[in-house]
Amino acid sequence: MDTSRVFVAIELDMVSAGSIARLVKGLQANLSDVRWSRPEQLHLTLKFIGEVDNRELPQFCNALRDACAGIEPFSLELSGLGAFPKNKPPRVVWVSAEDPHGMLGKLAEQLDERMVALGVPREKRAFTPHLTLGRVARGADLPRLQQAMEAAAQVSIRCEVEELVLLSSVKEQGKVLYEALDRVALEDAE
Repeated sequence: MDTSRVFVAIELDMVSAGSIARLVKGLQANLSDVRWSRPEQLHLTLKFIGEVDNRELPQFCNALRDACAGIEPFSLELSGLGAFPKNKPPRVVWVSAEDPHGMLGKLAEQLDERMVALGVPREKRAFTPHLTLGRVARGADLPRLQQAMEAAAQVSIRCEVEELVLLSSVKEQGKVLYEALDRVALEDAE
């Protein structure tokens, strides 16, 4: 049985991706003990699905289309750096995705509902929209990381969201690569 490891995400538009790539490059110059995301990896995950039998992928594509029905394109603001987990040594550095109209939360909830119907467990954690910038190595210089994050905390990048993507992640020669399995455009209501 052939399977794919899949998730639903928002890929950044070219302008936003370039701005985030410059931010990461600036952080990277000061912090070598973080595995920074490559520009082609940048995305905002809305729903992690997991391993799926490839024969069932059309059902997931249909569920994605259903979840997007009636959702118009919108903007979000990538601003403020943070880290997971809270109150523990950081493992993931991220930039927050602010959505004043609540569209990200609405999409995440609709995706969760559609995917539960296909046997994907409902997300137990609260939805925290973010874009992963890097993964912190054990033994990293945490004071230096904190200082670099504070220096870059004033980031503010507007991102246009016009489609959702069903992505597959594959490890190839030690790198994680993403392949778009389906794209669903958000459409203006008429």
